[in-house]
Amino acid sequence: MNNLKYAINEMVKKPLILILIILQTAIGTCILSPGILQSIKAYDLYTKSKNTLNRNDMYSISYSDSFRKEKNIDKDPDKGEKIFSLYKKLKTLNNGTVVSYNFSNIIIEKFTDKDKFYSNPTDKGKYVLNPIDSVQGKFSDIKALYVDNSYASNFPFNIENGRTLKKEDFDSEDVYPILLGADYKGIYKIGDEFEHFDYRNSMSLKKLKVVGILDRYQYMFDRSGIETLDDKVICPIQDIKSSENCNEKVMPWLSSINLITSNKNKSAEEIRSISDTLGLYSFNLISMQKEKQNLINFTRKDLKAALLLNLVILLFIAFGIITVQLNSIKDKRIEYGTHLLCGASKKDIILRNIYSVVIYLGIGTLIGSYIEYKKLMMNDGHDYDSRVFIVIFVIYLILVIIISYVPCRKLKKLQVNDVVRGLSE
Repeated sequence: MNNLKYAINEMVKKPLILILIILQTAIGTCILSPGILQSIKAYDLYTKSKNTLNRNDMYSISYSDSFRKEKNIDKDPDKGEKIFSLYKKLKTLNNGTVVSYNFSNIIIEKFTDKDKFYSNPTDKGKYVLNPIDSVQGKFSDIKALYVDNSYASNFPFNIENGRTLKKEDFDSEDVYPILLGADYKGIYKIGDEFEHFDYRNSMSLKKLKVVGILDRYQYMFDRSGIETLDDKVICPIQDIKSSENCNEKVMPWLSSINLITSNKNKSAEEIRSISDTLGLYSFNLISMQKEKQNLINFTRKDLKAALLLNLVILLFIAFGIITVQLNSIKDKRIEYGTHLLCGASKKDIILRNIYSVVIYLGIGTLIGSYIEYKKLMMNDGHDYDSRVFIVIFVIYLILVIIISYVPCRKLKKLQVNDVVRGLSE
């Protein structure tokens, strides 16, 4: 206890150095926190990417806009019939299975107001007022995943409560069965119903009914990255039965189709043959595995850059404090010798220096962490991750050990005889 008091008294005697070191540590922590957050996000994305979509037989299918314009497809009076025919032929492909899924939004009346479920959590973006004249009230713009029957069959969801989507759910008229992500647990339950503005099919009000709640930590690979299902509403893409308003219904399905096939060339040839016969789009197949590998490589580079930045900041913090500690030992060499002659041990002197390092770093880290916490919460807490502050605390302990090591080695070599000899000289 006396050593701690001594350390505090010595620090207070030099207020300018105390303020400068605390300021340096606080600034370093403020710079370090975003770097740690970036590293955590990059690591999470890297881990999820490696553990998602581990199959080599899946391809995304893209169609060419330039081909469509060249052929004047939009002016074709039989466009609706041709697109409907394309839809039916792709759904019954001989060489492979076409599946469709896309991350979008769903408009639900009187829904939870928790920001994390909203497509755009800003005050102006959260709600849709009166989507059409016959609809009254406030509708929430919620994150959603739309899947067709083929996708649900080939990639079944893991369900904690209730059931998954069944074949008949994709042929529903007025009530659409939905699944809720794990974050909805405790907010809604199986059997809950909602009014839903169906802008994808009928431009009218429909019912949604919760039939299942997903297990936690389920992810899907999308060409734009990795998406969690924890905060999503999973809604079935209804089967299209006629060419009426076919363009508006098929295009969302067509824009997000993927192919499962063991023979890419045969499948590509069949798809192009179908499209050429109908005089429609030019299709290309892109390996989802290659897309995923590109994402992994990019994330790995991002992670390395973030870690390098963090290392530079740590050196910035450590160098300043180590320099102050070494200069302090040099200036107080005679004082330390006197203490040793009066009965103090080397352990006491070492502890005083360690305490001062703990206090310097502790105050600066707390100030910096508090500033960063307030900044994150000002953004509605969307970027808040408690792991950032856990990592900062671990780094704080490591810095205490590293910064204390060099001065402690120097103090261990301190001999009373050398101090006395220095006084006599």
